[in-house]
Amino acid sequence: MAVVAERGSDDAVALCNGGYALTFMYGDFEVGAAMIDRALALNPNLADGWRVAAASPDLATRW
Repeated sequence: MAVVAERGSDDAVALCNGGYALTFMYGDFEVGAAMIDRALALNPNLADGWRVAAASPDLATRW
């Protein structure tokens, strides 16, 4: 996932999907949440980003 964070640092979709995988599949909440935050900062209209953020109460309260 570090590759996604480095190579896709300006790609909101890649960051969102990578953040989802880290958060919900691997349990790495800190890095996953940071990637989702970055995705939503790049594209506030990214529906998948909001869907992922809403699925986790901790992420949803950050926004």
